[in-house]
Amino acid sequence: MHPDAEVIEVLDDLPEAPEPWDQRTLEVLSGRKPDIAFTSEDYGEPWAKLMGSQHCAVDRERLKFPISGTQLRSHLAEHWQMLTPPAKAYFAKRVCVLV
Repeated sequence: MHPDAEVIEVLDDLPEAPEPWDQRTLEVLSGRKPDIAFTSEDYGEPWAKLMGSQHCAVDRERLKFPISGTQLRSHLAEHWQMLTPPAKAYFAKRVCVLV
């Protein structure tokens, strides 16, 4: 959907808190700090501040997209319609039966 975007996969193995995610983010970005951190979560402002970045809250009230990433990941099938086509392609399992 965003062909010029750089996508970096990050292991989700840390506690849900601004620290240590600020350090993980800077590590993954090879020390480059984000100019702006876009989030819809309460942790966004302190996380951005720890990295020395600005924070931009997006749809905090969840009016446009009434679900969090955590909720979506915990019940993918239930919230399938919320996924973008590339995400659906990633998660969809294909089975071929030859007779």
